[in-house]
Amino acid sequence: MNKKIVNKFIDLIREDLPQTIINIINAKNKTQSYYMLCASHEYIDTNMYLLEAIRTYDPTIKIESKQFEQRFNECFEIARNNQFNKVK
Repeated sequence: MNKKIVNKFIDLIREDLPQTIINIINAKNKTQSYYMLCASHEYIDTNMYLLEAIRTYDPTIKIESKQFEQRFNECFEIARNNQFNKVK
């Protein structure tokens, strides 16, 4: 399910951000200044995009649950590590 969530998340982001901004985000994320951070938050509230993506595939998940926290963190890390490109 995480692959579907990540791809939906990326689709949502790419609807609002042009490739030039995604390239800037990816470049910043490779620097020491963004170790353990993500530059995407400078441009949009990616947390809300990921929440929407998770809710698309798991509408009953409770935000305050450990399951949600784990899924959220895993999906965000996959997207960031994949430079906000869809997962195959």
